[in-house]
Parts: sequence; structure tokens; C-alpha cells
Amino acid sequence: MKQKIINRLAIILFVILFYTSANFAQESNSNQKGFWYEHISNNSKTIDFLFGFYPSYLTKSETQTGKKYTSVKCAIINKAQSEYKWDDYKVCILLKNGELIRSYTTVAETGLFACKYDIKSGDTHYQNFCFHTTFDVGDIDKIWVVLSDDEIIKLVYTSNSN
Repeated sequence: MKQKIINRLAIILFVILFYTSANFAQESNSNQKGFWYEHISNNSKTIDFLFGFYPSYLTKSETQTGKKYTSVKCAIINKAQSEYKWDDYKVCILLKNGELIRSYTTVAETGLFACKYDIKSGDTHYQNFCFHTTFDVGDIDKIWVVLSDDEIIKLVYTSNSN
């Protein structure tokens, strides 16, 4: 019972962090305010984090070479007692048209577009995941975070009306 309360409080904290973050410009063409998330941990809690995917912070851009891409804000809250190494994990999205897309590794070594970094215990890290295609919030059907070949975790959708 105590663990359920702690998990609910962590999710509430996650939502609060989402709304108080002023580091990202929200694209105005989206009226979807919900997000996808999952609490990911092992039995010993050496891995224990919340992963949130915020499609309302979706941005369509163009590279210097003219290729179009979409980036989406995500947040990782490390609840473990030790540092967590994020090692270029991917996000897969199933679009409503049946197309499955996967985030790609950027060349950034620091900042919001970096794909490898450490998250200290208790800290929140924000990352923009990039996709080689353009899509809108309403195109998204399902989302997974891919931690390894055999660790593919489906994210749960929640609206902010809950």
C-alpha cells in the first residue's frame, strides 16, 4: 500500500514538473494535452525511473541540409539511489496509418538533443527525441521506449483531465 502511494506521488510530481517546465516552446497546432509515461524499475530498484513522452511539445524542423524531421520532448526522472546511465535508448511510435517509426541518434554530445548522458539520483533529465519523418500529435497511436533488443516497454497514455 505504501509503495502504491509513493508511486502515485511520483506520477503527480512528474505531471507538476511537466507543467512548470518553461524550457520548451509548445507548438500551438496541438490541442492534445495528454502524455505517455511508464514507471520502469527492476526488483532491486537499482533501475528505477519514470519516463514521460510529451507530444504536445512536438516540433517539426529542417536540418541544415534541408531534411525534415520531428522532435518530441521527453523527461526521465531517476528515482534510484544511484546515477542512471542513459545509453542512446530509442522511442518507437506506431502512427495511426500503420507506419512504425523509430527515433534516431543525433550528433549532439550535450544539450537537449544528446542521446547519451548520466542522470543523478533524484534528478530529471529532458531530451528531445528526433524522428526522420514529420507527423502531428493526432497521428500517434502507440509508443514504446526501447532499452535493449528484448526490453521494449509500452507507454501508457493519460489525459490531463484525470
